[in-house]
Parts: sequence; C-alpha cells; structure tokens
Amino acid sequence: MKLISTIAVMIFLTGMASAAPNLEATGAVAKTPHSLFMLRVAEGEPLDGMMHAPLVRVRSISDGMFDGMMAAERIGTGGNVVGGLLVGVFTGLIGTGIGYLIIGPANIDVNALVMMEGVGKGGEYQNGFMVGWDKKTRSRKKNAFLAGGLLGTLAIVTLMLSGP
Repeated sequence: MKLISTIAVMIFLTGMASAAPNLEATGAVAKTPHSLFMLRVAEGEPLDGMMHAPLVRVRSISDGMFDGMMAAERIGTGGNVVGGLLVGVFTGLIGTGIGYLIIGPANIDVNALVMMEGVGKGGEYQNGFMVGWDKKTRSRKKNAFLAGGLLGTLAIVTLMLSGP
C-alpha cells in the first residue's frame, strides 16, 4: 500500500512539475527541486514536511574545515623558506625560534574565496573554511620557515667551524 501511495505522489508531482516550470510561484513544491524530492521519496523519507525542504544539503562546519585545509595545500611557501634561511644565517637558532612563534596564517586568495562561497555553503561552512584555511596555512608557513632557519643556522655554523 505504501508503494502505491508513493507512486501516486510521484506521478502527481511529476505532472505538477512539468505543468509549472516556476515551482516557487505555484507554491506546490516550495523551493524543492523535483529531482531531489523524488529521490527523497524513493529513499523512504516520510512525506510530512517535505514541501518545505531546503534546496540543497547545507554543508557543515567540518566540511568547511576540510575544504579550507585542502585549498591551503595550494599555497606556496618558498618565501618562508628563504626568509627562514636569511634569519637563520644572521640570527641563528634564537631568531629562527622567534620567527617561528610569530608567523601567522596566509591571507585568503581569490580561488579560495570562490571555493568558499556558493549554494549550500552557509555561515557555518564559511567559518569552518576559514578555520581550516588559517590552521593549515599557518602550519605550512611555520614549517617552511623553520626548515629554512635550521638550514641557515647549519650553514653559518658549518662556515664558522670549517676553518680559520
């Protein structure tokens, strides 16, 4: 019986969707794309309250953090390596340590901004994206600076110990 009622609802909505291209204007299926509605009915979700379902799945804060971290992987860190190298040569481990502690995250770039905004990417997703971006870019910049600083310190120590 449930199968018959589900099929009847699907046929009814298919007829309404084809007869009314602007579903929001008719109020029949308020802000619910036909294909998503059909999929949800086929998956066995109850029909109560389905007429007011969101257009798309709203992405969570954890989705945003993951995407922010993935976007931050594309950011280059060559400048931090060179900066760390110079600081290591001129100030040794003390300057390298201080530089490591004060390095902050990179500014968000245009590609990451485009990735962050869009349909279904609400405030929680965007906050998560920024947290993930900041965390990953700070980590990458600090590690690059530390590597350069240690290489610079090693280079100056080697030069000092190599001869008169």
